[in-house]
Amino acid sequence: MQTVDRGAAASKARLLFVVTCFLWFSVYVYSPILSPYSESIGASYTQVGMILSSYGFVQMVCRIPIGVLSDALRRRKVFIVAGMFFGMASAAGLFFAHTPELLLFFRGMSGLAASTWAIYMTMYNSLFSAERRAGSMGKISSAMLIGQV
Repeated sequence: MQTVDRGAAASKARLLFVVTCFLWFSVYVYSPILSPYSESIGASYTQVGMILSSYGFVQMVCRIPIGVLSDALRRRKVFIVAGMFFGMASAAGLFFAHTPELLLFFRGMSGLAASTWAIYMTMYNSLFSAERRAGSMGKISSAMLIGQV
């Protein structure tokens, strides 16, 4: 594990806090209107259910493999950047999607973005000393909730 001076670690922690807020914002900003929008463009109730559940399904399939790969490669920043990319691409794609199939694809992509969440927590936690790690988990969890709200 590399040594990081306290000022640099604090700066990285602040940046990662803000990035975490944006990740969850990109994944949840459209959630309240996704179901009625899906119906308005002609999705059947079955398709609406598939669109909404694709987020969780992709997480169920991808979260553990992504975490294992991140641990094996020891390159967490790459996964955080990829998570941000998938979150932004998903939100932009949903903005322009006008078919149920595209909604399904881009909502699934948001599940891929959310699958990187454990890596955000791991990286954030590594920026703190052992005695401050419990508090750091509360802080990064609050960043998630701020982004969702």
